[in-house]
Formats: sequence, structure tokens, C-alpha cells
Amino acid sequence: MFDSALTIVLAVLIIWFIVWMNSASGFLERDSTDSETQRSGLLLWVDRGTGCHYISASPFGQLTPRHRPDGTIYCEPVKSKTPDNTAGSANEETPKP
Repeated sequence: MFDSALTIVLAVLIIWFIVWMNSASGFLERDSTDSETQRSGLLLWVDRGTGCHYISASPFGQLTPRHRPDGTIYCEPVKSKTPDNTAGSANEETPKP
């Protein structure tokens, strides 16, 4: 009796952990590293302050800069920054000191 209850609890915990990891790390979402038919297996991270892209093989793995085919680092234009150094709307005016 105890063994079957423990097995059920462990199975539920394992399923919960797998679902949590998939949703927390974005494994379920496609990104620009994927083709139309296959997943790349990589996670895409974007630095909001610089607009630069980084990739990793796992949610807990090391990040590496994403490069364009010509070898340059893949960075998107960043919208204007607010005084607290966070990206803001391009339409926001920066207060004058």
C-alpha cells in the first residue's frame, strides 16, 4: 500500500517538474533559432539593456553570444532609455536635468 502511494506521488512530482521546466524555460515556444519543422534545442535570451541575443543549451547552462553569419554579434536596436537605465517606449521623452 505504501509503495504504490509513494510511486504515485513521485510520478506526479516528476510530471509537475517536467511541465514546470518546459513552461519556465520556454521550451514549448518556438523562437528564431528554430526552423519551421524542427526545434534547435537552444534557448534564446535577449538582454533588454543592449538588445543583444544570447543562446544556451539549458535553462541553467552558460550563455554564449549569438552571432550573425558574418560573425558579428546579433543585437537589435534598443529603444530609448529612461533615467533609471531601463528600456522605455521610443515615444517617451527623457526628462531634462
